[in-house]
Amino acid sequence: MPTLKQVLTLNDYEQTAVPTNERRHLADITMVWIGFAVTMSIFMLGMTIGLGLTFWNMVWVLLVTGVILTIIDIMSSVVAYKTGLTWALVSRYVFGRQGQRLPVFVAALIYMGWMGFNLTWAPNFAKDAFGWSFLWLVIISGVIYTLTAYIGFAGLKWLSRVCVPLFVILCIYLIGAAIAEGGWTGLTQAQPAKPMPVSAAIAALIGIWLTASLTGALDVNRFCKSTAAAIHSSWIQGVFRTFIIFSGGVTAIAFGTGHPGAVLAMIGLAGIGFVLIFLIMWTTSDNSAYSGALTFAGAIPLSKKVWVLVIMIFGTVVAAIGVLGFFPKWLTLISAVLPSVLGIMVVELWVLHKAPFFGGKPSDNPELYELSNWRASAFISWLVATVAGVWMYIVKVPWAFAWVFLLAIVLHISLSLIIKQRQQRIPGWN
Repeated sequence: MPTLKQVLTLNDYEQTAVPTNERRHLADITMVWIGFAVTMSIFMLGMTIGLGLTFWNMVWVLLVTGVILTIIDIMSSVVAYKTGLTWALVSRYVFGRQGQRLPVFVAALIYMGWMGFNLTWAPNFAKDAFGWSFLWLVIISGVIYTLTAYIGFAGLKWLSRVCVPLFVILCIYLIGAAIAEGGWTGLTQAQPAKPMPVSAAIAALIGIWLTASLTGALDVNRFCKSTAAAIHSSWIQGVFRTFIIFSGGVTAIAFGTGHPGAVLAMIGLAGIGFVLIFLIMWTTSDNSAYSGALTFAGAIPLSKKVWVLVIMIFGTVVAAIGVLGFFPKWLTLISAVLPSVLGIMVVELWVLHKAPFFGGKPSDNPELYELSNWRASAFISWLVATVAGVWMYIVKVPWAFAWVFLLAIVLHISLSLIIKQRQQRIPGWN
């Protein structure tokens, strides 16, 4: 049994690849990866979709997005297993040592913002349901939520083992309550009061999850022992993610609201609901703090544990001020910034490293493991695509995240042909 000191000083390899002897079993990887998906924000997204689509349209949307997102998750997870690196460290080989700082730092700031939102849900629910002090609950939640992220991967694993089954049980119960409330025929034949285009629902689901496909997949699955483990953990996580969204959608259709607290109050589970929301937001918050800290550590070489504390303090202060009303704008920022990073990394890893007509597979010369400071084509592509993404969201271009993703891919391929720069070999990626 490890001592408390040993637990609090576990190495998360934020600056190096995870050694072979530190790789984890599939069950551990999968449970932590599912913890990224089992979140209140994903459940509430399902409620939003449920209010805007018919039952069968919702099912079709979930099938389509489930397949697309799982493919992206698998691609990222395979890279994670082979390199053993966090996404921030992989990005050094894509953008260069200096070139990766700005995109990675922006992504880390987004995670800091998520921490603020995550700390708001449970205290806000308790304030409305029981009249409890919002400020004190935010502070207490901030301290508790940070503990497992500070410990690291092992802390995420222990928490997910407790919280994931509880939330799955809650979702099963809510599906049963929804069927009891409206009946199966009522659910399948209900018409939304304010219909949502199917394309908008698909865009929302893919746009929001791209962050996890890029950062979460690499940060978690770098602990995998094999390619098979990386693939299996991804599709299993995809099934759980789709189930959580489905349960939120069915609940919203039956009860006619997109507020989980209102549903729990209707079925007499306000007290239990607070406990479960607190626990589920714990898994969400520690994942945000963990990935955010790893991301910051990849750009500014301080300990991950130091960055966890910084993120916790920032998130607690932001949550105490009150940020829930800015949630949609925050999601917009994520959708504008990160799809370009994902597109560039897909090109770099799966196209430029594989196709001889782009300059050939990088040499096995050990010198090419040394990082260059800038990879111009990658950085310029990210900058242009991100600015374009912000503009698209301002003018409300449909499917903006997809256009940003594709623009980054086209730019990086084109500029790689124009700007002849030595390709960086990524350790472990062949």
